[in-house]
Amino acid sequence: MNNEHSSDNFTDIRVVRGYQDEALPIRKDRPDREKVQLPEKLRLMKNIAKEVHTFPKPDSWYFYKQALFAADYTDDFEYNRVFRRYFPTYRDMKDDELRGYFSFRTRFRNGQYDAEPQLSFIYVYIYEILNGIGVTPESGFEILKAIDTLYGAKDENLRDYLRRWIRDYIIYYNLDKSYAAEYFSVDMDSAVSILMQFFSDAENRFLVLLGEKDDSDIDETDPDTAPVTDDEVFQAVCTMSSYAIEKSPLYKKDPELVKSAIIEMLSELSGVAKRLNRDSLFEYCFGRRGVFPISLFRNAVFYDHLKHEDHLYKISPLCLYRCVKGRWSREAYSRSSEKSKTLGDLCHETDRILREKTGFGHSIKRRLMSDAFSEEISWVIDKLLLERERAARPRVDIDLSILDSIRMDAARTRDSLLIPENEEEIFTESINKNISDSSLHNLDKPVFSVLDLMPETPNIGSDPTETASLDNVPKDLHNSVNSPAHDLPLSNDEFFVLNALLHDLPWKEYVQEHRLMLNMLCDDINEKMMDIIGDTIIEFNGDEPELIEDYISELQELMPEN
Repeated sequence: MNNEHSSDNFTDIRVVRGYQDEALPIRKDRPDREKVQLPEKLRLMKNIAKEVHTFPKPDSWYFYKQALFAADYTDDFEYNRVFRRYFPTYRDMKDDELRGYFSFRTRFRNGQYDAEPQLSFIYVYIYEILNGIGVTPESGFEILKAIDTLYGAKDENLRDYLRRWIRDYIIYYNLDKSYAAEYFSVDMDSAVSILMQFFSDAENRFLVLLGEKDDSDIDETDPDTAPVTDDEVFQAVCTMSSYAIEKSPLYKKDPELVKSAIIEMLSELSGVAKRLNRDSLFEYCFGRRGVFPISLFRNAVFYDHLKHEDHLYKISPLCLYRCVKGRWSREAYSRSSEKSKTLGDLCHETDRILREKTGFGHSIKRRLMSDAFSEEISWVIDKLLLERERAARPRVDIDLSILDSIRMDAARTRDSLLIPENEEEIFTESINKNISDSSLHNLDKPVFSVLDLMPETPNIGSDPTETASLDNVPKDLHNSVNSPAHDLPLSNDEFFVLNALLHDLPWKEYVQEHRLMLNMLCDDINEKMMDIIGDTIIEFNGDEPELIEDYISELQELMPEN
């Protein structure tokens, strides 16, 4: 049957050949990777990663063994490709990449630092240092710092990792405390230690007062429990308080008053916290002490080759790092590594009540939530101001043993002043004559009145058409003439910019027309408003000034929109 002329009753069947494999075309835009001759040292190193063990080894173990094997290897291979891996190791590298890495390491060790290095090469070198390859603990620390200085600014993640790993490096290799100063909050730990001792002493005095503790139990000769000085306590408060009490205008005017108020306030509140049956004032400010598990060298290729069984690294009495059978932990107070908002609120409330009771400057808005603490602070300040007033009164000392001598001298003086009746007229005439002669001999001398000593002032306002010269205007009046029409201690330019920022008004054209330095202008506003608000109110977001949100409502009360 001919299929080409089949009738409609038959189906047209055609045979189609099946699929056959065909070679894919080769891309001509990618050059073939040249075969690189691998030195014997590196071939042996690569074989380490192929070892098979009865018990599986972690990848970090293979990296550590390979790094030890090639610790002194050098190379001068020119590598022009890009090597990029997450958590890179030798096992991830092809032959040319491997030689390229060791050439980079050779140059770095010789002080020849690549301007634009392969970032993954840097990480591999850091991993070597963290594992102690080819370095002492001290020289490894210096290399990590050098990498941070050279390349930290080029990659934000690299800098963040390095700062964390350097802290772990100091702990793991038990470096001297001098290495820790730059990477741990040593100043803050020292300040918190001082405050802890001060609060503890205050609580002990309170318990002795209640009869719940014997004062003989307190050993003030022990250097660990010896009382700290007021200056040390105040400096510690400045370090750890979120409110900068040392920048308060009242402190600048009367530092001793503010310092005494802060010391007395903290001492008194230590007892109040005990009476309220809450945490101690120290825990109220810095949290409770706890033990927190940690992992050293997180996100790094690191093998624990030292195998610490029982290791303790003490940053300060408040911050301890401990390793027990390979498990690391950090012992510290939960909020001791940052400025305390609670302590800042207590200092702010002390400053606020001091201003109110001394009538100094502008009042500032209350932040402290605890009414009990606020009442105690007010009581402490009342007592302090009363003691100050008493101390300022003039002191009169009377020696009762010389009263008889005083009486005899008074009697002799009285007798000498008594004038016989026949001599009284002679005495009176003599006095009159002397007065008359004195007046005659002093006719040429001018007689001054108190009014003559007062400076002349222009009669401003007596005549609307009369204009007084500013040179003759008293200083206070001159200031009032040039000050803007508001009660804030701001110039016209400062008031305009602050008002514009507060009410979302245009200000850039004004600043340009008046040729103002915006940074300096905002600094002046912050400094002058510190007296009123008690804190910085403007901060910069890039080049744009912005009001701090916490103070906008308070500023709106001071500067309502017209």
